[in-house]
Amino acid sequence: MGFEVLVVDDDVKLVEVLTAVLSSMGCDVTCVHSGAEALKLLDKRRYDLMLADLRMPKMDGVGLLKAVPLFQADARCVLMSAYITDESMAEARNNGVYDCLRKPFKLSELSAVVERARAESGQTQGPREE
Repeated sequence: MGFEVLVVDDDVKLVEVLTAVLSSMGCDVTCVHSGAEALKLLDKRRYDLMLADLRMPKMDGVGLLKAVPLFQADARCVLMSAYITDESMAEARNNGVYDCLRKPFKLSELSAVVERARAESGQTQGPREE
């Protein structure tokens, strides 16, 4: 089993880009477009990393991240948003968020977060050989 990543964002185009980038990094990527969909998956499957948008309809990223420990106590959750401030980033980290990415973020920033999470999980697999 590879490095499992769950992407939760209501922006379909961003999800497509993240899927392509994460797959090229050797990740097994699952994507959903709402917090409710994410919780259904978290109830059935373990993920090494979850990337979640802060602002989504119905259940925002904070609501989702508060519920994640009920399913996976050791989950690494990364918030993504254009609306993250230094204060909200500090608060998120104090509440168990693994990291935060400010949109638009550079691929190098995403890569650094993924590789750090992969190293901490004991998986060192890099990009897949095509």
